[in-house]
Amino acid sequence: MNNNQYCNAEFLLQKIQESDAVLVGAASGLSAADGKHFWYQDDNEFKRVFKSFRDKYGVRSAFDALYYPYKTTNERWAAIATLVHHLYESKAGQVYKDLKILLQDKPYHIMTTNQDFLFFQDFPADKISIIQGD
Repeated sequence: MNNNQYCNAEFLLQKIQESDAVLVGAASGLSAADGKHFWYQDDNEFKRVFKSFRDKYGVRSAFDALYYPYKTTNERWAAIATLVHHLYESKAGQVYKDLKILLQDKPYHIMTTNQDFLFFQDFPADKISIIQGD
Protein backbone atom coordinates (compact mmCIF):
# COMPACT_ATOMS: atom_id res chain seq x y z
CA MET A 1 0.00 0.00 0.00
CA ASN A 2 1.21 3.49 -0.85
CA ASN A 3 1.85 5.59 2.27
CA ASN A 4 0.71 8.93 0.88
CA GLN A 5 -2.06 10.68 2.81
CA TYR A 6 -4.75 10.20 0.16
CA CYS A 7 -4.32 6.44 0.14
CA ASN A 8 -4.36 6.30 3.95
CA ALA A 9 -7.59 8.32 4.02
CA GLU A 10 -9.17 6.05 1.40
CA PHE A 11 -8.10 2.98 3.38
CA LEU A 12 -9.55 4.42 6.59
CA LEU A 13 -12.82 5.35 4.90
CA GLN A 14 -13.12 1.81 3.51
CA LYS A 15 -12.52 0.31 6.97
CA ILE A 16 -15.15 2.58 8.54
CA GLN A 17 -17.67 1.61 5.86
CA GLU A 18 -16.96 -2.11 6.40
CA SER A 19 -17.17 -1.94 10.20
CA ASP A 20 -20.12 -2.76 12.45
CA ALA A 21 -19.09 -0.04 14.92
CA VAL A 22 -16.24 2.42 15.39
CA LEU A 23 -14.18 3.22 18.48
CA VAL A 24 -12.36 6.53 18.03
CA GLY A 25 -9.21 7.19 20.05
CA ALA A 26 -8.33 10.86 19.92
CA ALA A 27 -5.62 12.93 21.55
CA SER A 28 -4.09 16.36 21.09
CA GLY A 29 -3.19 15.65 17.48
CA LEU A 30 -6.84 15.95 16.51
CA SER A 31 -7.11 19.42 18.02
CA ALA A 32 -3.77 20.35 16.43
CA ALA A 33 -5.12 19.17 13.05
CA ASP A 34 -8.09 21.45 13.75
CA GLY A 35 -5.72 24.41 14.14
CA LYS A 36 -5.35 24.47 17.92
CA HIS A 37 -1.56 24.83 18.27
CA PHE A 38 -1.52 27.18 21.27
CA TRP A 39 -0.99 24.26 23.65
CA TYR A 40 2.57 23.82 22.41
CA GLN A 41 3.34 26.89 20.30
CA ASP A 42 3.68 30.62 20.64
CA ASP A 43 1.14 31.16 17.87
CA ASN A 44 -1.22 34.09 17.35
CA GLU A 45 -3.98 32.44 19.38
CA PHE A 46 -1.64 31.97 22.33
CA LYS A 47 -0.32 35.53 22.04
CA ARG A 48 -3.87 36.89 22.04
CA VAL A 49 -5.23 34.80 24.92
CA PHE A 50 -2.17 34.69 27.16
CA LYS A 51 -0.68 38.10 26.33
CA SER A 52 -0.38 39.26 29.92
CA PHE A 53 1.24 35.97 31.03
CA ARG A 54 3.54 35.99 28.02
CA ASP A 55 4.62 39.56 28.74
CA LYS A 56 5.05 39.13 32.50
CA TYR A 57 6.40 35.57 32.80
CA GLY A 58 7.85 34.83 29.36
CA VAL A 59 5.72 31.73 28.80
CA ARG A 60 5.41 30.64 25.17
CA SER A 61 2.59 28.07 25.15
CA ALA A 62 -0.48 27.12 27.16
CA PHE A 63 1.45 24.26 28.73
CA ASP A 64 4.23 26.68 29.69
CA ALA A 65 1.60 28.89 31.31
CA LEU A 66 0.06 25.97 33.22
CA TYR A 67 3.37 24.61 34.53
CA TYR A 68 5.08 27.90 35.25
CA PRO A 69 6.26 28.17 38.90
CA TYR A 70 4.09 31.12 39.89
CA LYS A 71 4.88 32.84 43.18
CA THR A 72 1.27 32.93 44.35
CA THR A 73 -1.75 30.66 44.16
CA ASN A 74 -3.74 33.54 42.69
CA GLU A 75 -1.34 33.85 39.75
CA ARG A 76 -1.61 30.11 39.06
CA TRP A 77 -5.42 30.22 39.24
CA ALA A 78 -5.45 33.24 36.94
CA ALA A 79 -3.59 31.19 34.31
CA ILE A 80 -5.97 28.24 34.76
CA ALA A 81 -9.03 30.50 34.59
CA THR A 82 -7.69 32.18 31.45
CA LEU A 83 -7.25 28.81 29.77
CA VAL A 84 -10.63 27.41 30.85
CA HIS A 85 -12.43 30.56 29.69
CA HIS A 86 -10.68 30.35 26.33
CA LEU A 87 -11.53 26.66 25.95
CA TYR A 88 -15.21 27.29 26.62
CA GLU A 89 -15.20 30.11 24.06
CA SER A 90 -13.34 28.09 21.39
CA LYS A 91 -15.24 26.55 18.52
CA ALA A 92 -14.61 23.14 17.00
CA GLY A 93 -13.52 23.41 13.40
CA GLN A 94 -13.87 21.38 10.26
CA VAL A 95 -11.89 18.37 11.49
CA TYR A 96 -14.53 17.61 14.13
CA LYS A 97 -17.37 18.21 11.69
CA ASP A 98 -15.75 15.87 9.14
CA LEU A 99 -15.34 13.18 11.79
CA LYS A 100 -19.01 13.49 12.66
CA ILE A 101 -19.94 12.99 9.01
CA LEU A 102 -17.70 9.92 8.78
CA LEU A 103 -19.38 8.38 11.83
CA GLN A 104 -22.99 9.42 11.20
CA ASP A 105 -24.21 6.06 9.92
CA LYS A 106 -22.35 3.86 12.42
CA PRO A 107 -22.60 3.08 16.10
CA TYR A 108 -19.53 4.74 17.60
CA HIS A 109 -17.86 5.81 20.79
CA ILE A 110 -15.06 8.32 21.33
CA MET A 111 -12.31 7.90 23.90
CA THR A 112 -10.25 11.04 24.24
CA THR A 113 -7.50 12.51 26.35
CA ASN A 114 -8.42 15.97 25.03
CA GLN A 115 -9.54 18.41 27.68
CA ASP A 116 -10.59 21.19 25.32
CA PHE A 117 -14.34 20.45 25.18
CA LEU A 118 -14.34 20.47 21.38
CA PHE A 119 -15.92 17.02 21.02
CA PHE A 120 -18.93 18.14 23.06
CA GLN A 121 -19.83 20.73 20.43
CA ASP A 122 -20.52 18.15 17.73
CA PHE A 123 -21.06 14.85 19.53
CA PRO A 124 -23.49 13.72 22.25
CA ALA A 125 -21.94 13.45 25.73
CA ASP A 126 -23.00 9.81 26.06
CA LYS A 127 -20.79 8.96 23.07
CA ILE A 128 -17.65 10.46 24.67
CA SER A 129 -15.33 9.13 27.37
CA ILE A 130 -12.91 11.74 28.64
CA ILE A 131 -10.44 9.39 30.28
CA GLN A 132 -8.40 12.20 31.87
CA GLY A 133 -11.43 14.25 32.86
CA ASP A 134 -12.03 17.83 31.88
